[in-house]
Amino acid sequence: MKIKIALSILVFTFFSKLSGQNCIQITPSNFATINSDINSLSTNGGGCIEITPGEYDFNTLFFYINSEGEKVPKKIELKDNIVIRNYGKLYSTWIVFYISNAKNISIIGDKLGVIEDPNGQNNGNKGILITDSNNINITGLNINNFKNKGIEVVHSTNITIRDNKITGSNSNTGAGIAITDGGKVSNGNYKHGSSLCDVSSNFVSNSRIGITANRSFEVIVNNNIVINNSICGIALDGSVDGEVNGVNLDYGTGSQNCIISNNIVKNNANSDIEICYVDVADIDNDGDTNEIIPGFRQDYSGIYIGNGAQKNMITNNFVKNNYYGISYFEEENFTSTQTSYNNTISNNQVIMNKWVGIKLTRTKSAIVTSNQVISNTLAGIQVHDANISNYTIRNNHLTLNGEYGFFCSGCQNENLAVLSSFNVLTGHTVKDIESLGKEYQNSVLCD
Repeated sequence: MKIKIALSILVFTFFSKLSGQNCIQITPSNFATINSDINSLSTNGGGCIEITPGEYDFNTLFFYINSEGEKVPKKIELKDNIVIRNYGKLYSTWIVFYISNAKNISIIGDKLGVIEDPNGQNNGNKGILITDSNNINITGLNINNFKNKGIEVVHSTNITIRDNKITGSNSNTGAGIAITDGGKVSNGNYKHGSSLCDVSSNFVSNSRIGITANRSFEVIVNNNIVINNSICGIALDGSVDGEVNGVNLDYGTGSQNCIISNNIVKNNANSDIEICYVDVADIDNDGDTNEIIPGFRQDYSGIYIGNGAQKNMITNNFVKNNYYGISYFEEENFTSTQTSYNNTISNNQVIMNKWVGIKLTRTKSAIVTSNQVISNTLAGIQVHDANISNYTIRNNHLTLNGEYGFFCSGCQNENLAVLSSFNVLTGHTVKDIESLGKEYQNSVLCD
């Protein structure tokens, strides 16, 4: 609550200072001057630019010629204390709005403004890119077909992304909205994640991942509709852990102190997913090259929590018809100094997901309470951990899940009584609680 109030005060203060200012009117005929207009206003303390209704094709109105004689669209580069009111349709095959090392900026569309890649073929493009910036507000835009990211926020703070409609960021690194870190830069130093971001009341669909907070802090993801994304609806992606050719690739921490609440998360990781394949290379070394084996991902889910996540709250979400409803996962040989703990999954409705409602894999001190987990295909809640005594799994209602209420793979039997005593389990076709061997941790539906 304190985070949300602080963000609201910042946005209100910024708008109050700029209210009543006259805007420079931009039309297709003077669109080429927009960056010089922005620079002039910012140099003189700030101001407003209004992009009037009309179509603005960057490839014909706003471009430069590179060394090979090709047209390259320019970016609208925003500076301190600028408000952009966009009522036009802006078409670019690259980045439309670029904000770097800047503060106190708003881009407002009033649900009329459009930014779009007309071709949808550039896997590296982004609608809006924000880096190393503070107090930025993105509101009321329609952002379409930017294959890499609709909006990407890198190593920035106090960012508000509200009431936008974003679709089509579906490349192999795609995300509708990405709140992230700067990764390792060329000198080997690490640029930490973004913080104090409010992602609320957006509609995000048909992307690879809908909304992701990578290794970031105090991010609120609230009251969004996130549907029909191919890998995951909402993700708290974790720290990077590994080594390639002797080079240490570890960096970052898991997302911390984030709140994922009151979102509708439906139909993610659920359409035309090839998660099973014929083991022609005998990857599992059993001598059988004809068997069908799982090719699953732990983040095929409505909501995903990854390596190193700490003290996050997943609450009051409606999670329906995804592959896993909510998947909370830490790698088996994770060696980072930060491991996940004290993440809370509570008061969610997790309904009719294709395989498991809530899946918990090696999660320390997980708190799973007061969830309604109903009619998921295999099980209501699956736990993969040798010892679940450090989990708090209580007051959940597990009803009519296909085979099991709790499906405990690799668990010690003496811990199972806790699950039965403190939760309500009814209507499962095989058992309310089943404990199976470790090999079932990767159980997926192969049909």
